[in-house]
Amino acid sequence: MLYSAQDLYAPGQLAIDNLIATANWMMNELTKGLAPYQITLAQYKVLLYLYKQYPAHVMVSQIGENLIDRTPDVTRLLDRLEKQLWIARKRAEHDKRIVEVHLTDSGRDLVEAVQEPHDRIIDRLSGILSNAEHLLLIDYLERLRRAPL
Repeated sequence: MLYSAQDLYAPGQLAIDNLIATANWMMNELTKGLAPYQITLAQYKVLLYLYKQYPAHVMVSQIGENLIDRTPDVTRLLDRLEKQLWIARKRAEHDKRIVEVHLTDSGRDLVEAVQEPHDRIIDRLSGILSNAEHLLLIDYLERLRRAPL
């Protein structure tokens, strides 16, 4: 007799395994969709954040706090964006210890080019769920992240 995964694992284990598999699948789909633009998802998210703040300059610490994937190496990520001339960094005039970042014209052009294909992928990946189901899923995921360990 063959056993299904539901017979062999507790529901919590199956839920976590499915969450990880789904996240990996979604990341792969987004990575493939962004590949023609030679940009990673993390880079796009930083550029999109700066785009939404434009024309304001943003402190490096704010960028790190607003990343979905809390990479500890924000500086190296910004180095790659600056090398592509998509961002520029400068010391804040009011406090030379603070580094501010702003989007360049080519960075804005890239975000505008990538936004529609990115959003189309997001719609494809999430389109099966209703708005109410999305909100419920968000609630469940936030509850999991807030749970004391």
